[in-house]
Amino acid sequence: MGETFPDQSQAARDFGAPARIIYEDFVGMEQRDVQPGTGSIWEVGADNGGVTYRVKLLTVRGTNAVDEIWIMTLGEGDKEHKTVLHLQGIPAAHLVALMRNKSFDTSGADMVRSTRTKTIPDSESLVTAYDHDAERFRALIAGDAGAVDVVAVAHRRAVVTEFRALLEDDEHFDSTLALQKAKSTEGVWQNFFESNPWLLGLGLSTQLFTGWDADRLEQVVTGYSVAGPGKRTDALLRTAGAAQFLVFAEIKHHKTDLLGKEYRSGCFSPSTEISGAVAQAQGTVQLAQEHMGAILRKTEEGVSQPVLDAYTYRPRSFVVAGRLDEFIGEAGGAHQGKIRSFELFRRNLHEPEVITFDELLARAEVVVGAYEKKTT
Repeated sequence: MGETFPDQSQAARDFGAPARIIYEDFVGMEQRDVQPGTGSIWEVGADNGGVTYRVKLLTVRGTNAVDEIWIMTLGEGDKEHKTVLHLQGIPAAHLVALMRNKSFDTSGADMVRSTRTKTIPDSESLVTAYDHDAERFRALIAGDAGAVDVVAVAHRRAVVTEFRALLEDDEHFDSTLALQKAKSTEGVWQNFFESNPWLLGLGLSTQLFTGWDADRLEQVVTGYSVAGPGKRTDALLRTAGAAQFLVFAEIKHHKTDLLGKEYRSGCFSPSTEISGAVAQAQGTVQLAQEHMGAILRKTEEGVSQPVLDAYTYRPRSFVVAGRLDEFIGEAGGAHQGKIRSFELFRRNLHEPEVITFDELLARAEVVVGAYEKKTT
């Protein structure tokens, strides 16, 4: 076993990581005797001029991966003479997985032959191969349109699972808040939607919305000046199509109260938080229109013509806040007065449109095929 050195194998997953060569020599064997009913007895041919073989493995420190395998014959003076077999990357991983397989069936009398075209690797072998050369697996998937779809859907399902966890598991939300060192509960949701803008793009409307800026949803729409305060929106979006129109969204948090106190019997007023969010959205849109004019143009340095135009004609706006289960009692019954008050309020609110977090989640679950209708 030699000293470690940087792994330079071109097929290595851990290219440049500390590696080591491990080898062992084997003297050729000769069939000396056969006993009927017991099979062959093999003995080392120490004096028959048998060939000596050397098996070398290139391993990476801290992993179980074998990046390369050589089987070679030795000549005089222990010198490596001829390479009989050389495997790199995934083929080497396949051989290691085969040697580790403990499920060989030796009870049959017939010879068992396995070919690459007929063998379906077990899950452990696939994991071993993936761990060995993940980049190659990703490259293969990237070249398969069907596989790309599968990966995309799997990722979105994972996002939806995280969405539900943040919405329903207080401990998970609090740990996420601490991990991200977010300044507020709204900050957790801002980060979540920044990482997954499709949740807003597909969830707010029947129209498809995409981010005005591919890198960031939150945008300053009017700058600070001596004339007044600046304004920023949590998500500046645009519709898709030949002509594109701006869309604004304000993101609150899932525990925002939707309704306040009972004003008259069975009639509830919107909460202070919702009223404030509506006023904020209306003010942001109005000031943005005054600042931007009829068209917002995106330009790139060195390009004379704008690369994107979006119109600001009466832009749509949204407030994402709260949860509808605020209207469900502890025993599971729905409070009809609260449901009526909230729905009539938002349906008669011309702009912005108010969407709750659980409604946004339900839309996302439908998109990825993970929606389950509640029967209770």
